[in-house]
Amino acid sequence: MLKFLQEADTKPRLSVREVILMAVVADSPGRSTGALAAQLGVSRQVATRTTTTLVTRGYMSKLPDPQQRKLVRVTLTRRGRTRLDRLRAAHEAV
Repeated sequence: MLKFLQEADTKPRLSVREVILMAVVADSPGRSTGALAAQLGVSRQVATRTTTTLVTRGYMSKLPDPQQRKLVRVTLTRRGRTRLDRLRAAHEAV
């Protein structure tokens, strides 16, 4: 577990919350930030702020829902998927 957290802490630095959010999005892409907040047990503001940080870093993308314009769907980018795969591999090696 220590190796996993050390890998999560490399530049660009990822918090444990960011890594968990990336893992949740990888397992169920296209969820709204509200649904992510509910699943993680955090406020919508925290989920939105964390997602926005990951979008800025290029690990996630936000796309408007074609059916409901107020909803934003979150997915991992290729860069995000690669980073998460590396983190998971480091965790499995422990």
